[in-house]
Amino acid sequence: MNSGLLCFLLRIRSPEELLLHSARGAVFETYVISELIKRSLHLGQESSIYFWRDSGGNEVDVLIDGEKGIVPVEVKSGQTVAADFFKGLDYWKKNCGPQVIPQA
Repeated sequence: MNSGLLCFLLRIRSPEELLLHSARGAVFETYVISELIKRSLHLGQESSIYFWRDSGGNEVDVLIDGEKGIVPVEVKSGQTVAADFFKGLDYWKKNCGPQVIPQA
């Protein structure tokens, strides 16, 4: 979904309104995922982007399945960083192992 259309449907009419809106995180996540999908399409590639959640409620916002492995990505719209933002990534790394995460 287009994040501009999403904001219109939510009646968010300005950036200032978005900053205070309860759906800010969902709007930002939608924007990031749509940009990742567009990037794949512009490169002429099939999009290999997934969401993951297990039965215990652990989740990772985006898994990018690339040539060198699976890259887990957490999307947050906060102005500060908190340790619990990385809970899903930590769980993923512990259970899936670092071998699936490409090394720089």
